Amino acid sequence: MANDEDLARIRQGAAAWNDWWAQNPKRRVDLSGADLSGAILHEAILREADLAGADLQGADLAGANLRGANLRRVDLRGANLAGTDLRDANLGGADLRGANLGEADLTRALLREANLGEADLAGANLGGTDLGGANLGGANLFAADLRDANLGGANLFAANFRGANLGGANLGEADLGGADLRGANLEGVDLSRVRGVDVTPIAGDLRQRLRAQDRFRQTLKALLELEPLPDFDGVPEKDQAEMRDEIDRLIEHLNEAKAKLLKAQGAK
Repeated sequence: MANDEDLARIRQGAAAWNDWWAQNPKRRVDLSGADLSGAILHEAILREADLAGADLQGADLAGANLRGANLRRVDLRGANLAGTDLRDANLGGADLRGANLGEADLTRALLREANLGEADLAGANLGGTDLGGANLGGANLFAADLRDANLGGANLFAANFRGANLGGANLGEADLGGADLRGANLEGVDLSRVRGVDVTPIAGDLRQRLRAQDRFRQTLKALLELEPLPDFDGVPEKDQAEMRDEIDRLIEHLNEAKAKLLKAQGAK
Protein backbone atom coordinates (compact mmCIF):
# COMPACT_ATOMS: atom_id res chain seq x y z
CA MET A 1 0.00 0.00 0.00
CA ALA A 2 1.02 3.62 -0.58
CA ASN A 3 3.12 5.51 1.91
CA ASP A 4 0.80 8.09 3.55
CA GLU A 5 3.40 10.86 3.37
CA ASP A 6 4.11 10.21 -0.30
CA LEU A 7 0.40 10.16 -1.08
CA ALA A 8 -0.26 13.45 0.73
CA ARG A 9 2.70 15.08 -1.00
CA ILE A 10 1.82 13.97 -4.55
CA ARG A 11 -1.71 15.30 -4.07
CA GLN A 12 -0.22 18.78 -3.63
CA GLY A 13 0.61 18.76 -7.34
CA ALA A 14 3.63 18.28 -9.58
CA ALA A 15 5.41 21.53 -8.70
CA ALA A 16 5.46 20.85 -4.94
CA TRP A 17 6.32 17.22 -5.56
CA ASN A 18 9.27 18.07 -7.83
CA ASP A 19 10.62 20.58 -5.30
CA TRP A 20 10.60 17.85 -2.67
CA TRP A 21 12.13 15.34 -5.10
CA ALA A 22 15.04 17.67 -5.82
CA GLN A 23 15.93 17.46 -2.13
CA ASN A 24 15.32 13.71 -1.85
CA PRO A 25 16.42 12.14 -5.15
CA LYS A 26 17.30 8.77 -3.60
CA ARG A 27 14.13 8.36 -1.54
CA ARG A 28 12.13 5.26 -2.53
CA VAL A 29 8.63 6.45 -3.44
CA ASP A 30 5.71 4.15 -2.66
CA LEU A 31 2.40 5.06 -4.28
CA SER A 32 1.27 1.50 -4.88
CA GLY A 33 -2.50 1.10 -4.95
CA ALA A 34 -3.05 4.87 -4.63
CA ASP A 35 -6.16 6.53 -6.04
CA LEU A 36 -4.77 9.27 -8.28
CA SER A 37 -7.52 9.22 -10.88
CA GLY A 38 -7.75 12.54 -12.71
CA ALA A 39 -4.60 13.87 -11.01
CA ILE A 40 -2.70 16.69 -12.74
CA LEU A 41 0.91 15.48 -12.64
CA HIS A 42 2.26 17.19 -15.75
CA GLU A 43 6.09 16.77 -15.84
CA ALA A 44 6.16 15.13 -12.40
CA ILE A 45 9.37 13.28 -11.49
CA LEU A 46 8.40 9.75 -10.51
CA ARG A 47 11.52 7.93 -11.59
CA GLU A 48 11.66 4.35 -10.22
CA ALA A 49 8.56 5.02 -8.12
CA ASP A 50 6.34 2.11 -7.08
CA LEU A 51 2.88 2.73 -8.53
CA ALA A 52 1.83 -0.90 -8.87
CA GLY A 53 -1.94 -1.28 -8.91
CA ALA A 54 -2.57 2.48 -8.67
CA ASP A 55 -5.62 4.14 -10.20
CA LEU A 56 -4.41 6.81 -12.64
CA GLN A 57 -7.45 6.77 -14.87
CA GLY A 58 -7.71 10.07 -16.75
CA ALA A 59 -4.58 11.46 -15.07
CA ASP A 60 -2.39 14.03 -16.83
CA LEU A 61 1.18 12.71 -16.82
CA ALA A 62 2.32 14.45 -20.00
CA GLY A 63 6.08 14.95 -19.99
CA ALA A 64 6.47 13.12 -16.68
CA ASN A 65 9.58 11.12 -15.79
CA LEU A 66 8.53 7.55 -15.03
CA ARG A 67 11.73 5.90 -16.09
CA GLY A 68 12.16 2.53 -14.38
CA ALA A 69 8.89 2.93 -12.49
CA ASN A 70 6.81 -0.05 -11.36
CA LEU A 71 3.44 0.38 -13.09
CA ARG A 72 2.27 -3.21 -13.03
CA ARG A 73 -1.49 -3.53 -13.40
CA VAL A 74 -1.97 0.24 -13.16
CA ASP A 75 -5.23 1.69 -14.47
CA LEU A 76 -4.21 4.34 -17.01
CA ARG A 77 -7.37 4.34 -19.11
CA GLY A 78 -7.73 7.65 -20.93
CA ALA A 79 -4.59 9.04 -19.26
CA ASN A 80 -2.39 11.63 -20.96
CA LEU A 81 1.15 10.26 -21.23
CA ALA A 82 2.23 12.30 -24.24
CA GLY A 83 6.00 12.77 -24.30
CA THR A 84 6.39 10.82 -21.06
CA ASP A 85 9.69 9.08 -20.24
CA LEU A 86 8.77 5.43 -19.63
CA ARG A 87 12.10 3.87 -20.47
CA ASP A 88 12.67 0.57 -18.66
CA ALA A 89 9.30 0.91 -16.88
CA ASN A 90 7.28 -2.15 -15.92
CA LEU A 91 3.77 -1.85 -17.34
CA GLY A 92 2.98 -5.53 -17.35
CA GLY A 93 -0.78 -6.11 -17.30
CA ALA A 94 -1.50 -2.35 -17.20
CA ASP A 95 -4.75 -0.99 -18.63
CA LEU A 96 -3.91 1.77 -21.12
CA ARG A 97 -7.06 1.69 -23.23
CA GLY A 98 -7.58 5.02 -24.97
CA ALA A 99 -4.46 6.53 -23.38
CA ASN A 100 -2.43 9.19 -25.19
CA LEU A 101 1.18 7.99 -25.53
CA GLY A 102 2.10 10.14 -28.51
CA GLU A 103 5.87 10.75 -28.70
CA ALA A 104 6.37 8.85 -25.41
CA ASP A 105 9.67 7.04 -24.88
CA LEU A 106 8.98 3.40 -24.01
CA THR A 107 12.40 2.05 -24.90
CA ARG A 108 12.93 -1.38 -23.31
CA ALA A 109 9.70 -1.06 -21.32
CA LEU A 110 7.86 -4.20 -20.24
CA LEU A 111 4.27 -4.23 -21.51
CA ARG A 112 3.51 -7.94 -21.53
CA GLU A 113 -0.25 -8.61 -21.47
CA ALA A 114 -0.92 -4.85 -21.26
CA ASN A 115 -4.17 -3.52 -22.74
CA LEU A 116 -3.45 -0.73 -25.23
CA GLY A 117 -6.69 -0.99 -27.19
CA GLU A 118 -7.43 2.26 -29.10
CA ALA A 119 -4.36 3.91 -27.49
CA ASP A 120 -2.54 6.68 -29.39
CA LEU A 121 1.15 5.78 -29.79
CA ALA A 122 1.89 7.96 -32.81
CA GLY A 123 5.60 8.75 -32.98
CA ALA A 124 6.31 6.81 -29.79
CA ASN A 125 9.66 5.10 -29.25
CA LEU A 126 9.06 1.42 -28.55
CA GLY A 127 12.49 0.14 -29.51
CA GLY A 128 13.28 -3.13 -27.74
CA THR A 129 9.95 -3.01 -25.88
CA ASP A 130 8.33 -6.27 -24.76
CA LEU A 131 4.70 -6.25 -25.91
CA GLY A 132 4.27 -10.00 -25.88
CA GLY A 133 0.59 -10.94 -25.67
CA ALA A 134 -0.46 -7.29 -25.40
CA ASN A 135 -3.71 -5.94 -26.85
CA LEU A 136 -3.07 -3.20 -29.42
CA GLY A 137 -6.36 -3.61 -31.25
CA GLY A 138 -7.25 -0.37 -33.02
CA ALA A 139 -4.19 1.41 -31.61
CA ASN A 140 -2.55 4.25 -33.54
CA LEU A 141 1.15 3.50 -34.09
CA PHE A 142 1.67 5.92 -36.96
CA ALA A 143 5.42 6.55 -37.45
CA ALA A 144 6.21 4.72 -34.19
CA ASP A 145 9.66 3.18 -33.69
CA LEU A 146 9.23 -0.54 -32.96
CA ARG A 147 12.67 -1.76 -33.95
CA ASP A 148 13.54 -5.07 -32.26
CA ALA A 149 10.31 -4.95 -30.23
CA ASN A 150 8.64 -8.18 -29.14
CA LEU A 151 5.06 -8.35 -30.42
CA GLY A 152 4.80 -12.11 -30.25
CA GLY A 153 1.20 -13.23 -29.77
CA ALA A 154 -0.04 -9.63 -29.60
CA ASN A 155 -3.47 -8.54 -30.82
CA LEU A 156 -2.76 -6.01 -33.56
CA PHE A 157 -6.18 -6.17 -35.17
CA ALA A 158 -7.00 -2.97 -37.10
CA ALA A 159 -3.93 -1.20 -35.67
CA ASN A 160 -2.42 1.67 -37.66
CA PHE A 161 1.25 0.99 -38.47
CA ARG A 162 1.53 3.44 -41.36
CA GLY A 163 5.10 4.71 -41.59
CA ALA A 164 6.12 2.71 -38.50
CA ASN A 165 9.58 1.17 -38.20
CA LEU A 166 9.23 -2.53 -37.35
CA GLY A 167 12.74 -3.50 -38.42
CA GLY A 168 13.79 -6.70 -36.64
CA ALA A 169 10.60 -6.91 -34.57
CA ASN A 170 9.14 -10.25 -33.49
CA LEU A 171 5.62 -10.70 -34.87
CA GLY A 172 5.34 -14.44 -34.34
CA GLU A 173 1.72 -15.51 -33.77
CA ALA A 174 0.59 -11.85 -33.73
CA ASP A 175 -2.88 -11.10 -35.15
CA LEU A 176 -2.51 -8.52 -37.94
CA GLY A 177 -6.05 -8.82 -39.27
CA GLY A 178 -7.17 -5.46 -40.67
CA ALA A 179 -3.90 -3.74 -39.67
CA ASP A 180 -2.65 -0.91 -41.88
CA LEU A 181 1.01 -1.53 -42.76
CA ARG A 182 1.33 0.92 -45.64
CA GLY A 183 4.77 2.51 -45.68
CA ALA A 184 5.93 0.47 -42.68
CA ASN A 185 9.51 -0.78 -42.53
CA LEU A 186 9.41 -4.56 -42.13
CA GLU A 187 13.05 -5.26 -42.89
CA GLY A 188 14.30 -8.32 -41.02
CA VAL A 189 10.79 -9.30 -39.86
CA ASP A 190 9.69 -12.94 -40.11
CA LEU A 191 6.11 -12.76 -41.43
CA SER A 192 5.67 -16.50 -41.82
CA ARG A 193 3.87 -16.99 -38.50
CA VAL A 194 1.59 -13.95 -38.31
CA ARG A 195 -2.17 -14.51 -38.14
CA GLY A 196 -5.19 -12.82 -39.70
CA VAL A 197 -3.61 -11.52 -42.90
CA ASP A 198 -2.17 -12.78 -46.18
CA VAL A 199 1.43 -11.59 -45.96
CA THR A 200 2.36 -12.63 -49.53
CA PRO A 201 1.81 -9.16 -51.08
CA ILE A 202 3.42 -7.50 -48.04
CA ALA A 203 6.50 -9.67 -48.35
CA GLY A 204 6.61 -9.06 -52.10
CA ASP A 205 6.44 -5.29 -51.64
CA LEU A 206 9.15 -5.49 -48.99
CA ARG A 207 11.46 -7.41 -51.30
CA GLN A 208 10.87 -4.81 -54.03
CA ARG A 209 11.69 -1.94 -51.67
CA LEU A 210 14.84 -3.67 -50.42
CA ARG A 211 15.99 -4.21 -54.00
CA ALA A 212 15.32 -0.54 -54.76
CA GLN A 213 17.28 0.55 -51.68
CA ASP A 214 20.15 -1.73 -52.68
CA ARG A 215 20.29 -0.20 -56.15
CA PHE A 216 20.28 3.30 -54.69
CA ARG A 217 23.24 2.32 -52.46
CA GLN A 218 24.97 0.96 -55.56
CA THR A 219 24.30 4.28 -57.30
CA LEU A 220 25.86 6.29 -54.47
CA LYS A 221 28.88 3.97 -54.43
CA ALA A 222 29.24 4.32 -58.21
CA LEU A 223 29.07 8.12 -58.01
CA LEU A 224 31.71 8.24 -55.29
CA GLU A 225 34.05 5.71 -56.92
CA LEU A 226 33.33 6.65 -60.57
CA GLU A 227 32.09 3.15 -61.36
CA PRO A 228 29.43 2.22 -63.98
CA LEU A 229 25.93 3.09 -62.75
CA PRO A 230 23.31 0.35 -62.23
CA ASP A 231 20.06 0.33 -64.18
CA PHE A 232 16.69 0.78 -62.51
CA ASP A 233 14.55 -1.52 -64.61
CA GLY A 234 11.80 -3.10 -62.54
CA VAL A 235 12.02 -0.56 -59.72
CA PRO A 236 8.49 0.62 -58.75
CA GLU A 237 7.64 4.11 -60.02
CA LYS A 238 7.07 5.38 -56.44
CA ASP A 239 10.58 4.28 -55.43
CA GLN A 240 12.05 5.78 -58.61
CA ALA A 241 10.48 9.11 -57.67
CA GLU A 242 11.95 8.91 -54.17
CA MET A 243 15.38 8.09 -55.61
CA ARG A 244 15.19 11.09 -57.98
CA ASP A 245 14.48 13.31 -54.97
CA GLU A 246 17.42 11.81 -53.06
CA ILE A 247 19.75 12.26 -56.05
CA ASP A 248 18.58 15.89 -56.44
CA ARG A 249 19.41 16.48 -52.76
CA LEU A 250 22.79 14.83 -53.23
CA ILE A 251 23.54 17.04 -56.26
CA GLU A 252 22.56 20.08 -54.22
CA HIS A 253 24.99 19.08 -51.45
CA LEU A 254 27.75 18.39 -53.98
CA ASN A 255 27.23 21.83 -55.56
CA GLU A 256 27.35 23.41 -52.11
CA ALA A 257 30.57 21.54 -51.33
CA LYS A 258 32.05 22.65 -54.67
CA ALA A 259 31.12 26.30 -53.98
CA LYS A 260 32.80 26.15 -50.55
CA LEU A 261 35.92 24.59 -52.07
CA LEU A 262 36.13 27.30 -54.74
CA LYS A 263 35.65 29.96 -52.07
CA ALA A 264 38.44 28.47 -49.97
CA GLN A 265 40.75 28.34 -52.99
CA GLY A 266 39.94 31.94 -53.87
CA ALA A 267 40.84 33.06 -50.35
CA LYS A 268 44.41 31.77 -50.70
